[in-house]
Amino acid sequence: MAQFKEVLEESELHDVGWHGDKFTWSNRHVDETFTKEILDRAVTNSKWFEAYPDKMLEVLPVRCSDHRSIVLWFDKQVGRGKNITYKRKFRYEAAWALEEDCGSVIGAECGKEMAGHSHTSLVQRLLANCSKALTNWDCRKEKDRGK
Repeated sequence: MAQFKEVLEESELHDVGWHGDKFTWSNRHVDETFTKEILDRAVTNSKWFEAYPDKMLEVLPVRCSDHRSIVLWFDKQVGRGKNITYKRKFRYEAAWALEEDCGSVIGAECGKEMAGHSHTSLVQRLLANCSKALTNWDCRKEKDRGK
């Protein structure tokens, strides 16, 4: 860490700082072994600091991962706007197919009655419901594993 700080000094780079919680990683343990760290930072030079006096670095909330993303706002008023939502794009993980209960999660969603929808909206609704159910299922499995 000392070498990292030395390189920043030599390069005349400065830490932007952050708004709110500064920790971007945790081991997600719920016992005395719980640990959290600052793994991510934003650094800039003096000219950038002067050009963007209202900057703000925000650590985003996390749902499932052990790592939190950061966003650098050029105008802190925009960053503090509560009308901004952060929605992660759903990605099906091929490894889920190897899990015994993955099929039952999908089957439970596909088996639900959805009368009154056109074929297109029915497929869209099924995909949305399956992606939400799989995400929740994966989060529960991660929590059970102690990640």
